[in-house]
Amino acid sequence: MSGGGALVSASAPGRVNLIGEHTDYNGGLVLPLVVEEALSVVISDGPPSENEYVRAVFAVLGLPPRAVEITGDLPAGEGLGSSAALCVALARARPSPSPPTCETSCST
Repeated sequence: MSGGGALVSASAPGRVNLIGEHTDYNGGLVLPLVVEEALSVVISDGPPSENEYVRAVFAVLGLPPRAVEITGDLPAGEGLGSSAALCVALARARPSPSPPTCETSCST
């Protein structure tokens, strides 16, 4: 990835619903199964991603836009949860805040 060093990376698998397609958001039962296909993301300090979906996930997570490289073998638009996998991978790869220091988090 050009433009900046990698900060964090993560991956997430796709999934397929064995039963219950389009019932989960109506309170119905669903039986999802993970598939081998997955996608990976690398977040870096390069120019921010222009992908509106990625930018929206960062906004929901309260993060500033960053450069993101998305790779993998999970096809988009095939009913394998590629959008959900992208959200999960981005959430898992979000840069962690600085760890608390003893002055702010330790009691004496």
